[in-house]
Amino acid sequence: MLGRADNQYAIGYGTERPELVSLNSLCGNTISDITWTSWGGETATGTGNVCAPPGDPTSGGPTQLTATDLGDCYGVQAYRRLILASGGSFDTCS
Repeated sequence: MLGRADNQYAIGYGTERPELVSLNSLCGNTISDITWTSWGGETATGTGNVCAPPGDPTSGGPTQLTATDLGDCYGVQAYRRLILASGGSFDTCS
């Protein structure tokens, strides 16, 4: 699993190999079209597209994702950190 969904707007968290993840359904926090090239080991890697919010079209585009810190997340084995090559690191088990 990739962490857990901690609110009603979170998408993709608490699932395996999500194709879409969003922390709160806002464009700037959404990554779509995710293809995972590895899953289940120490780290999972994939590529996806960061949504570009209106007014800042250059902030979106392709990015590499790395899911790390595999361990217990509220009783479920999950990746507890998501790192984006385009910037940002997220605790996915909070």
